[in-house]
Amino acid sequence: MFAMDCNRNYNHFQHTPLLLLSFLEQKGCQNIDDEEARAAREMAAELIRIADLLEQRVLFQAAETLTKKLDTCPEQFWVRHLSDGVQGLLRQVAEAKEFKKELVEMAFTFVLMKTVCERVPQFLFRLYGSVVQYFGSR
Repeated sequence: MFAMDCNRNYNHFQHTPLLLLSFLEQKGCQNIDDEEARAAREMAAELIRIADLLEQRVLFQAAETLTKKLDTCPEQFWVRHLSDGVQGLLRQVAEAKEFKKELVEMAFTFVLMKTVCERVPQFLFRLYGSVVQYFGSR
């Protein structure tokens, strides 16, 4: 199986800690201190290691499928399609079972969102809203 090199791809995910901190702030964690920020950065590093488990072919196929679904359906169904895409990735990546399921879901969700938005940048804000809803419903 081809796995991405974490060091090589860190530049692609260099803003993951900021995204994670932003996500935590939206979830009601407005007063994040230095220790919590450090913990968020450590979690972001773990998310990057998990995301590296994805084969490019598998990720691109999942992103293409999700992009087509998002392009042809009302926004109210985006969370369901996002969830289906993430669950599909979970089934395809056996190595992900060695990590906490919640972290794997978060990593796969962020990578899938990033890949879709690279293809269709105008989805960014609406898909980000769907990601927040997806995690809020858990």
